[in-house]
Amino acid sequence: MSNGTRPTVATVFGVLNIIFGGFGLFGILGALAWFSLGAPILGILSVGSSLGSALLLFSGILLVASKKNALSVTNLAILVSLALTAASVIYGVAAGFQTIGTAISTIVVGLVYPALIFFLVLKNENVKSFYASR
Repeated sequence: MSNGTRPTVATVFGVLNIIFGGFGLFGILGALAWFSLGAPILGILSVGSSLGSALLLFSGILLVASKKNALSVTNLAILVSLALTAASVIYGVAAGFQTIGTAISTIVVGLVYPALIFFLVLKNENVKSFYASR
């Protein structure tokens, strides 16, 4: 049961989402570069990554602002992140850009932060009750 104060873990991940999402928005520059180099699939993946970063940024803002829909937007950001990680690995291996070793490291990195958010924030009963009371 929430005592009316935002759980610390929600604040920490809210701030981290804002930071990581903000930095991720620079991926749009990569998308422009890929399109100009004639690599449309990599450009599309970069645009998707930038949109995922914008969603992560938005979820962080909602978490810090204690908005009711913060958890659902955060959950969506996790799903988008996982889908983009899968698409990047599949394309990278199929196109020969990634070896199996680099694909595994991409998967690990692409899964760690979303898994931390999922288990420490979305599955936390104090967090759920706090945002449900908004």
